[in-house]
Formats: sequence, C-alpha cells, structure tokens
Amino acid sequence: MQPSAIGYLCRNDGFLLGIRLLPHPLRHAFSKQFLNDNQNGLVSLAQIVGQRNLNTTSRFGQENGQQLVISSERANG
Repeated sequence: MQPSAIGYLCRNDGFLLGIRLLPHPLRHAFSKQFLNDNQNGLVSLAQIVGQRNLNTTSRFGQENGQQLVISSERANG
C-alpha cells in the first residue's frame, strides 16, 4: 500500500469518526503495542513496518519507568 493511500484512509476514517487520525502516530502506537505483545520482537516488527535498520526500530521499544516495572514483573513471574 502506498503512503498516500494510507494518508487518505486515515483522513477519511478520521473524518467519519470525528477525530484527527494521522499515519505516523498510528504507526508508533501499533509498533509499541506489537513490541509489548510480542516480547520485544524487533526483527519481526522491522519486517512488518518496512525498516532495514534495527536501531531505528528499537526506538519503538524504549520504555518508560512504568513499562520497565511491568516488563520486569512479567519476566520474574
């Protein structure tokens, strides 16, 4: 799908929902949720969002303090 098509869908669906829906924040939200749900699967995420550099993809995984506590608790059971 072309970037212009994604922009069109966001504008159109956002209008129908009565909200401002932008592709870039949507991509960030998806990426962060994907990493939370998939044990920080950076390689998989990079493939899905079309990034070649894992350093770029890893920015989605930078967690805040609260997220680190939750991740630590999950890991330690």
